[in-house]
Amino acid sequence: MSAILGAEGAGKSSLLHIIGGQKLSSGAEVSGKVYFNEKSMDEGREQAWQKCAFVEALDSHYRDLTVREVASYALELRNHEEDRTVEVFEKTLAQTLTLLQLTELQNTKVKYLTAGETRRLSIAEEIVVGPMLVLLDEPITGLDARESSIIITQTLREMVNQDRTVVCTLHQPSAAVFAVFDTLVLLSKGYLVYMGPADKAVDFFISSPSLEISNTNFKNPAEFLLGVSSGLIVNGTGGTINVDTLEKHYIASSAFGYYNGMETLRSSDKSGQHDVLRFSHGSGGDQNSEWRCASFDGAAPGSFVRRSMNYSKAHENPSYWDLLFLQYYVPFMSFFDDMRHVDWVANTRRSSILLRRASRVLFQRPRMVAFSTVTHVATALVMVYIVIDGVENSAAVLTPTAAFGGFLLMMMNIQFAFFLFNNQKVFLREHSRGLYSTFLRWLVEPLPLLLLRSFQGFLYAVVIHEGLGLQGGDVGIYFVLMTWFMALACTMIIETICYTLKDIRDVYGAIIVCALVLFLFSGMFFKADTLPRWMAPWLPSISIIRWYSQGIINNEFEDNSEVGNK
Repeated sequence: MSAILGAEGAGKSSLLHIIGGQKLSSGAEVSGKVYFNEKSMDEGREQAWQKCAFVEALDSHYRDLTVREVASYALELRNHEEDRTVEVFEKTLAQTLTLLQLTELQNTKVKYLTAGETRRLSIAEEIVVGPMLVLLDEPITGLDARESSIIITQTLREMVNQDRTVVCTLHQPSAAVFAVFDTLVLLSKGYLVYMGPADKAVDFFISSPSLEISNTNFKNPAEFLLGVSSGLIVNGTGGTINVDTLEKHYIASSAFGYYNGMETLRSSDKSGQHDVLRFSHGSGGDQNSEWRCASFDGAAPGSFVRRSMNYSKAHENPSYWDLLFLQYYVPFMSFFDDMRHVDWVANTRRSSILLRRASRVLFQRPRMVAFSTVTHVATALVMVYIVIDGVENSAAVLTPTAAFGGFLLMMMNIQFAFFLFNNQKVFLREHSRGLYSTFLRWLVEPLPLLLLRSFQGFLYAVVIHEGLGLQGGDVGIYFVLMTWFMALACTMIIETICYTLKDIRDVYGAIIVCALVLFLFSGMFFKADTLPRWMAPWLPSISIIRWYSQGIINNEFEDNSEVGNK
């Protein structure tokens, strides 16, 4: 059981993501190769990393599913044994929930869980298929002492007792939590400054005559080590110890020579013998550092994972264009890639799982579905009541009806914003684990919501059409189809906003601004001939509300002389 410790910005999470073969959402550039049991990850990546679990620092789940449903869908998506029986499936699920102490909560919805229970559910999702290597990014950050104890001293320690290898990044662990770990990796500003037994880490620095550390008054060893990592420890001359000095001290030590080799390292501790993480630091600066990393498969003595690569922080945070690229460009490119290496059986099974889950997630929010449907009908009735007193069957009546209707169709999607935003976080986590392609998600998961929006758009169109007494036949069918298409287009615009912005507050603001811009240039307020010459040819054309209103007006009135919205 190994811990990666370091001050804020030391590179703990980045190193864990690199070791775990994760796609860095920060946009950092990583080059090199990954080896799992001496096999390159360039070939058969999915098969090799089935034995590795990676638990993110931030929890993301479908809030309206129960604990058992979340774990069940996670097992289905990660289950690569097609012949696994129902009995084996249920037994595996029950064992996982018992290990994480979630059995009594299995019928509780995620939104009612505490922070600690949610974190345990995140761990359950990843270990449900029994991986032998478990990587966790700050699993106890933000949790109270009781929840931290359940996760570290009971759950994770029990995994080690089951011959699994556990590696965690830690931020500010208590003395009791720190004492549970067998091995420590200490980082400082991206550099490796210690690798060895956790209970000998303090002595490694204090006993060194070259460091001359005088202040040893501390109760928690982790606090002292974090002080070393952040450069706050004072030496005998009154100065602080910088990262270069710490790195040179580690490289000159016997520990560096011992861990630098590629031979399998084994550590004896109170729970028996287990493989531990081993890696060595190469040359590089703050922006470009090279790690040669070695780890293992805890079930197979002598086997290991080796990752040798360069890592550079090209972007600290994903930009709007990065997320837009992931949402739209990647699905089409992954589609062509999937066509060349398609596994039709696996993709059909995953599509079925994703569709069942998406339907379950949507209709587990009956109040949202019912309120949205009632809102469409009520809005249509109110508009009919307001407009019915106008000039019957004239463009003067239908123009504002169409424009306001398009605006309201878009604004009524705002109640799906939080739902879509939360779904996107789940997708990003699962996509980083390689559970399914972006194209498969883009093709399957939106279907339940689009079907619901189709039904609501149809209801809205029928109420408006019959209430205003518009023409029937082909003209009426075209009106209904245009309104249905408008409802779907508005939903897709809201989806794009939810999938490309990283803060839910920005999402709500962007939806309102977008709806207002499309409404203002619908032809009711700003006509093309009133705009500046450089704006007139293209600006009104960006409004789908304008195209919607013009389409149904031109459709309703054969004599276009009545149509004032050109």
